[in-house]
Amino acid sequence: MFKIKHTFLYLIIFLGSHFPGVSQEYNDSLVIAYRKLAVSSETDRLKHTYSDSLRKQIALFLDQENSFDQHLTNIPYLGDIFSPDGAFRMITWNLTLSDGTYDYFCFIQMKSSENGSSKWFELSDHHKDISRPEYRSLKKDNWYGALYYSIIPFKKDKKTMYVLLGWEGHNKFSNKKVMECLYFNNKGEPMFGKAVFESSRMNKRRVIFEYSKEAYFMLRYNEKLKQIIYNRLEPSKPELEGVYSFYQPTLQYDGFQYKKGNWARVEDISPRNEKDGKVYHNPKDLKPPKR
Repeated sequence: MFKIKHTFLYLIIFLGSHFPGVSQEYNDSLVIAYRKLAVSSETDRLKHTYSDSLRKQIALFLDQENSFDQHLTNIPYLGDIFSPDGAFRMITWNLTLSDGTYDYFCFIQMKSSENGSSKWFELSDHHKDISRPEYRSLKKDNWYGALYYSIIPFKKDKKTMYVLLGWEGHNKFSNKKVMECLYFNNKGEPMFGKAVFESSRMNKRRVIFEYSKEAYFMLRYNEKLKQIIYNRLEPSKPELEGVYSFYQPTLQYDGFQYKKGNWARVEDISPRNEKDGKVYHNPKDLKPPKR
């Protein structure tokens, strides 16, 4: 069955290289084929080879006229999310490597112009090399890689910026979730890390939560309250403080409240829905591919 499945994927790729098409369905078929091969390949080298092919295919897709209006749907473990204001989209995926770490890939495509064309950017993941990322301002060439599942527009100094919520599988023992600010500079280029998150000493440009691989940690946005809500994390034993692979979510909730261009810390938030008063059950956020 494994060989038949891969033979079918190779056939799609062969046809794509010899008879290139431009239809949405055909593009999706090629993207699915490359993505499945990148996930299922047995070596890191092959995973990167197929992921590079996937990158090239998505770049070709983004170059097509009116591609911004076409969603990449039903692609396994690939996210295609649009900002609520319709200004841009983010296409992200990752690779699970043999050492338990991950590499990340992302394209940002801006809204189409009147002639149907649109500008796009490819990000380069350097999260493994960035020291003190919570205080670093980053660009597309040294992006702190993550799988994004939520985009939250807000205003600061009369300019629209965005909070991104994302997942980052750290290693074999712990996961991370990331909250950071995306904005576009005067040249229209994406920038990551505005100091808008209140902290005890100085505002952070990025907030990173690390927790046990086996735990389920909630980080989500409540639009009505304009609050980003998350579980409070604590070590499973007091003597394990600072060893984040043993941190577990509690039944207490904290968060960040939007106030005049910044996000202020809020403690002891009720996790109940405003409409019916029932206990909030967290939706299934974007999960990593199984190995």
